[in-house]
Amino acid sequence: MRGSPSRSLPLSGLGRRTDAATQHEFARHAAEGLLAQSYYQKSQDSRLRRRLYRTSVRVDPQSLATAIQRRSLVRILQDKSAEAAMLTQEILRIRNEERKRIARDLHDDIIQPMIATSYSVAMFEDANAPQVRQRLLDLIELTRNICFELRQPALDTLGFGAAARTAVHDFRSRSHLDATIAIDEAPGIVVPEHVAAAALGILGEALQNADKHAEATSVTVNVVVHPDHLKVRVKDDGRGFDPTEAQARAARTKHFGLQTMSERVAGAGGQYNVTSAPGQGACVEAIFPLTPPAGD
Repeated sequence: MRGSPSRSLPLSGLGRRTDAATQHEFARHAAEGLLAQSYYQKSQDSRLRRRLYRTSVRVDPQSLATAIQRRSLVRILQDKSAEAAMLTQEILRIRNEERKRIARDLHDDIIQPMIATSYSVAMFEDANAPQVRQRLLDLIELTRNICFELRQPALDTLGFGAAARTAVHDFRSRSHLDATIAIDEAPGIVVPEHVAAAALGILGEALQNADKHAEATSVTVNVVVHPDHLKVRVKDDGRGFDPTEAQARAARTKHFGLQTMSERVAGAGGQYNVTSAPGQGACVEAIFPLTPPAGD
């Protein structure tokens, strides 16, 4: 019986096809293994991140409450500090207005009547009339000086530098100390009234301390008026002192000159520093920030 011829494949060719299929199968499994490994690694990383996050946010309730309370207290203190600064500035403004009012009243109600009285006394036919009139004239001059110190007219008309120069000139004429002043003032700077009052107060207090307590022979004043700050520096060649010991002594003797100056500067938003040592004089420095003009 004639059968159809059988087809046989060469063994070598079958081996090659088997090897190719096997390699393809191995490659597919390897790729799937890499994908599985990558997915497993990502899932492990995700679990680790979640575990770390849960650990990081796990906070003791009492510690959290304490932190919140502290933050609230800090905010309250900041608000109170800002409110105290605003109130201090308002107090300084009201005090300056009151000083001006007192100066006007002294001029109108005291000085003018005293001048009229001095004219009347000059007409008396009495041996003591000249002495009485001279005494009246001395009182008139003293009252005028008080009015000037209360009002500081140079500050209203010529600016802070001129007011500081006038204050040093008047101090030199009264104390007979060698007082000099150097001024670095940018043109067109308008110093706020409460800052100017505080700075002039520091200048006057430092000059008086040099005259009454320091036994100084000379005083040097430096004034800087720039768009962003105002600085007053007063240095004397007196006997000097220990600032720490001076504060302790002030508490015992109830003389709070240094503390008053510090509070005055702080009330105007400034910084205050005193450097001194026995036998080395003293240096008082106050720096006040100024608001730059609009558009700068």
